[in-house]
Amino acid sequence: RLPPELQLTLIEHMAHLTSADYEEIPRDLLLLGFIPPNRADAIKDSGVVELLADIYSQWTAGGGAAAINVNQVINNLQDLTAEKGNIFQIPPYFAYIAKSFSVLEGIGLSNDPKYSIINECLPYVSNRLLTDKARMGPALSTFIFGPNKNNLETRIVEYDRVEQLVTGFGSFSTSASGALLG
Repeated sequence: RLPPELQLTLIEHMAHLTSADYEEIPRDLLLLGFIPPNRADAIKDSGVVELLADIYSQWTAGGGAAAINVNQVINNLQDLTAEKGNIFQIPPYFAYIAKSFSVLEGIGLSNDPKYSIINECLPYVSNRLLTDKARMGPALSTFIFGPNKNNLETRIVEYDRVEQLVTGFGSFSTSASGALLG
């Protein structure tokens, strides 16, 4: 089981990726263990953030890994490593998550070619964003307002995201109610 602090950081990271709040991604990657602490300064202009954002947007579109040009991703990571050195690592806990997600997504894709495991996580993420008072306020703000969350004069509510959040929370509540009924 992941420590609660790491769970919160993963949810924040998903909120940052979903809302295209890319300035927060380097901090997320450091806290999640994807960047060694001694290389944190190299990540901002390394291209890793842009690469992850591209992968995430492809993955949420559905179709699983088949929708992602894996060779291109590997080539991009190799180019980054050649140019910037080894600034990116896969933490052991994440390797287990990725393996589990790939199995679950494979099952989902066998029934629906547009299935997306990332989208299936939305009910849980919505529940945490709306009910977890520990640290979800900033992540919720990011999810709703995007990268302009701190600018009170120019930020606007992203209605599509609010709808996603409400729909996800409704799905979680319905699912949790069903589980209680047996």
